[in-house]
Amino acid sequence: MKCFLKIVLFIFWYIGIPSFVTFMWFNLSIFVPLSEALWSFFNKLTGEMNVGYASDLEFITIYFLGVIVSFALKYLVLTRDYSVNS
Repeated sequence: MKCFLKIVLFIFWYIGIPSFVTFMWFNLSIFVPLSEALWSFFNKLTGEMNVGYASDLEFITIYFLGVIVSFALKYLVLTRDYSVNS
């Protein structure tokens, strides 16, 4: 049972949260200007000839941003003091 819970937590922290952040980035309208700016930056970086590379780089960047967010959330959850002061 412990092994199963470790697998579930691993999937949640390192796959679920980054995937959710990536999903939100590409589907919320408030992020469209940022997404276009990031894509344009990567498009210029790759020489404006390989549009697919710019999209792939944007996806990878946002996924790694999601990983960083998951580490930050994990840090906040694990370092919080849950003791009740009477």
